[in-house]
Amino acid sequence: MTVDVLYQTLDESFRAHTTRALGAGATPEEVRAVVRFSALFGLTRAWRGMSVLNALLTETGSVHA
Repeated sequence: MTVDVLYQTLDESFRAHTTRALGAGATPEEVRAVVRFSALFGLTRAWRGMSVLNALLTETGSVHA
């Protein structure tokens, strides 16, 4: 997911990696932590990644899980 955020491949690739992580047992907060970590390498890219992540979590109903 970090590579997706840094390369801004936030469509199919980011969706696939995020849903697989959630399916494997990662919590939404753990996934958010991965995106926040990406800010060390590019704050604006991480900001965009978090925006896409929040929309994806809302869409999949994983927001409060």
